Amino acid sequence: LIVSVLSFLIFVKHIRKVTDPFVDPGLGKNIPFMIGVLCGGIIFGTVAGFVSMVPYMMKDVHQLSTAEIGSVIIFPGTMSVIIFGYIGGILVDRRGPLYVLNIGVTFLSVSFLTASFLLETTSWFMTIIIVFVLGGLSFTKTVISTIVSSSLKQQEAGAGMSLL
Repeated sequence: LIVSVLSFLIFVKHIRKVTDPFVDPGLGKNIPFMIGVLCGGIIFGTVAGFVSMVPYMMKDVHQLSTAEIGSVIIFPGTMSVIIFGYIGGILVDRRGPLYVLNIGVTFLSVSFLTASFLLETTSWFMTIIIVFVLGGLSFTKTVISTIVSSSLKQQEAGAGMSLL
């Protein structure tokens, strides 16, 4: 954490001195952009931590092999991202980003709570949970990308979206 904070401070100091920075320091003053990037990072980090923890849980709790964990538990969730991404895009266009964000956060919250209480029941249950966790991530990332891209000017879009 200390190294990260120091690196960030050195980056900020350096980018203000340079005449032609690769990232415009003015992006930090764009509040909707910064909130979107922060929320996106928190949500993605949480889901990535959960998904990386699942193989260890399945091996310890249900004694599944690596092949079973990959093909039965994680693969269906990964494939569901395609479907949820498509549906999320359509819903953002039809119902708006706030509606889709609420659905995505609900999927994530209910899935995490369900996993914490019912982990030991059956391994197939974790497959369903992973589908909804990755679906919730897909919905929230669609909304965050929409909000962040709409908060940027045309000349900021390349650098801003790459930071997201």
